[in-house]
Amino acid sequence: DLPGDAAALPLADASTGFVLHSHVWEHLPNPLAALDEWVRVVKPDGFIFAIVPKRNARGHEHLKGDHLRAYRSSTASTCRADCRQSIDRVRW
Repeated sequence: DLPGDAAALPLADASTGFVLHSHVWEHLPNPLAALDEWVRVVKPDGFIFAIVPKRNARGHEHLKGDHLRAYRSSTASTCRADCRQSIDRVRW
């Protein structure tokens, strides 16, 4: 764990081999700013692992009061288009 602002990590550029966030992104007001930060701190051959809740098969959102958004497979495509780095694989 690294407490703090997901969009302003106290780490040097390209200083870690991976970033793991589990059920964090849906709580962030600006998830793309956090993604930019995670890309900044991960090494060029590193990995970013994201685990997020998703809508169920009927389209219902599994949102709790503090979740700002729900995710579906199309979100990965949007993120891929918005991200300045390559996203090699998305498993949904």
